[in-house]
Amino acid sequence: MKRLLLTMAALVAPLFSASAQANLSFSGGSGIPLAMTLSGPVQYTITSVPTAGLTAFVFTGAGNLFGTLPSFTGSINYSVNGAGAFALTQIGSGFASASIAANDMYLFGVSQTLVVGDVIRLNAGTLTSVVNFASATPTSRAYNTFIIDDGSAIRSTPGVGVTSVVPEPETFALMGVGLLALVAVRARRGNAQRQA
Repeated sequence: MKRLLLTMAALVAPLFSASAQANLSFSGGSGIPLAMTLSGPVQYTITSVPTAGLTAFVFTGAGNLFGTLPSFTGSINYSVNGAGAFALTQIGSGFASASIAANDMYLFGVSQTLVVGDVIRLNAGTLTSVVNFASATPTSRAYNTFIIDDGSAIRSTPGVGVTSVVPEPETFALMGVGLLALVAVRARRGNAQRQA
């Protein structure tokens, strides 16, 4: 039975995969509003208690895009331990500290009280600037990401992009046939041992 469960786990495991980065794509710029899209959810775990106030999601090397903190509209939000949908409506850059560089971009908005072990999920979506963006469009690519607090201290594990893969119906059918074959082999072995 244990072998059967391990086999089933091995069959199901590839349905979920993770990458060590967050995929951001940008459009607009050069005189029109800038849109930034996070293509999939990113998961973090809080490793030390943040100070009260700001919870910011940092994307390393995204560029010093903004001299000020422009407002954005859109649908990127985050949840804590699977609860809530807390909006992120501000994007910043150009600030350097021990944890972040001037060319790192960070998102923030509504902050929550976090404790060690909390699982934070940054949900996929798009933010669009409410004003025209004069600079050229930033590079769309995978970025390393983590959470900082208002003291600019890193308070999380690196963000991991989580992707669900939806298998084709034929894949499920093959898995079912394989499972039935495993059960039949197990039953045959049990009968053979009882007869011996």
